Amino acid sequence: MINLPSLLTPSSLLYCKDLQPDAKALSEECQEICAEDCWAKVEQIAQKAEELQEVGGDWIGCAVVLLRLGDLCRKVGKLGPAQRFCEQARKIFHRYQFVPEQRYNEAIATYALGLVNQSLGNEREAQRCYEQALRLFERAKKHWQDVKNTKRAKCCEQVSLWIEKLIEHVRYVRSRGKLTASSHSVFICPWPIVSQKECLAADLEVGGYIPVSQARIGDHAFQVYSTEYPTLTLKPGEGYCVVKVTERGMPDASLEKGDYALIQEGEDAGGVAVTLDQRGEALFGQFEHLKDGRVRFTPSDPNKPPRIIGAPEDILTGVIVGKLKLA
Repeated sequence: MINLPSLLTPSSLLYCKDLQPDAKALSEECQEICAEDCWAKVEQIAQKAEELQEVGGDWIGCAVVLLRLGDLCRKVGKLGPAQRFCEQARKIFHRYQFVPEQRYNEAIATYALGLVNQSLGNEREAQRCYEQALRLFERAKKHWQDVKNTKRAKCCEQVSLWIEKLIEHVRYVRSRGKLTASSHSVFICPWPIVSQKECLAADLEVGGYIPVSQARIGDHAFQVYSTEYPTLTLKPGEGYCVVKVTERGMPDASLEKGDYALIQEGEDAGGVAVTLDQRGEALFGQFEHLKDGRVRFTPSDPNKPPRIIGAPEDILTGVIVGKLKLA
């Protein structure tokens, strides 16, 4: 199982600024599948996506919708359809690779295909996809730098760091042979990714739920504690992220500077929000969506004033469910 925060989920990384109305409507239907738990609609939406390019000539819109479907299917373990959708999307973006923005989207689709193959246990093919995605992201980063789009360039850099960690793990699995049925690696991504060593991978038992007792970040071993129960259990299909505590004023008094907070993602009004200050350090607090689309962030530290954030995707929201302390 690979848990991904929104900032590393392939479909959320896509460049689809000029998406046509029909494709936008299908993208919204993809989100409704999760909300309504109506997976019978998947093939219907896939058929409509193919009609976008067959009837209207909207190849890019078709690829965007297919990749969203691939992401949704991968999250719930429908890996056959996920592989098909991601491969179809990758081929379409490759066809338009002469457009720099679509070369970037091809990198994302190739990365998504690697995730599916890794979940299927096809480590050799997953490694090939990841290595190809790294080359494409490097080219895409140069394009975004040339056009002064620092946000997209930084995104390429962060995703590449994460992919390098995935490649490292796949090589490790291939060197050991197949993992046994009772063990697997659960990846929990840090927010934000600062370096490759900041990515966390923990070998945990697999069951209906996944009990967690210890993990590693870089060269350091950590004990994992629940904030509510005697033991911490990860829920299958949920997104988790690790944030390093660099300040006082934490929502959970048991967290200290140098610890890592384990956050279960989701827009819970009673949960926690994390953003970055000018020095790149994590600030914990609460958030409020404003009518103009921006976000008001109020730090937990009473010595720090509220701030307005222009891009909601720059905030990680969820609930603190655990803490990691040096073993």
